[in-house]
Amino acid sequence: MTTPLTTADIIKGLTIKSATGNNFAASLLAGYNKYKSFTPKQLTWAEKLAREALSPETVKPAGESVGADFVKIINRFNIAKNNGLKRPALTFQFNSSPLKISLAPETGANKGFLYVKSGVDYLGKISPSGLFSKSGICGSNIIEFLKQIGNDPVNFSAQHGRETGQCCFCARELTTKESLFVGYGPCCASKWQLPWGKTN
Repeated sequence: MTTPLTTADIIKGLTIKSATGNNFAASLLAGYNKYKSFTPKQLTWAEKLAREALSPETVKPAGESVGADFVKIINRFNIAKNNGLKRPALTFQFNSSPLKISLAPETGANKGFLYVKSGVDYLGKISPSGLFSKSGICGSNIIEFLKQIGNDPVNFSAQHGRETGQCCFCARELTTKESLFVGYGPCCASKWQLPWGKTN
């Protein structure tokens, strides 16, 4: 017979799940923090997710901080949000797979953070102060790629667009001569406050 988890264990498990980008766990945690209780149905799911998170087989080493400054990426996201983008994101091609940097849920435990994912794989998160905490599956090659982005997000994103023909700000194909030359389109340039119309 399975021993019921304590509330403290459930909260701990949900916190771990939330940190890996699980939005459902984050919503359960936010609800508990607000109402200080679970409904019977919520408790069933909360305990299930917590057991998964606390199981030695499923817990991955995470939270190791990387010695790099990613505040320029945070600042660029803040610009996009202030200009009305509700879900700003950056999508790059890395080793033939999409690597996406996106906002954590506003209602979750990681509000203000940026999640880094490759497909469904969670690679880590960037704090509001620009500190990157990697997950257990985030390799050194991915970290080096992120550092290149972090050093100069605007120029790196433009170069990526010119090389791939795809805008990293909206993940759409670049179709006009002007957009292909710059590396992104005029709408994204406006929302993200990027240079536009320059030839050098």
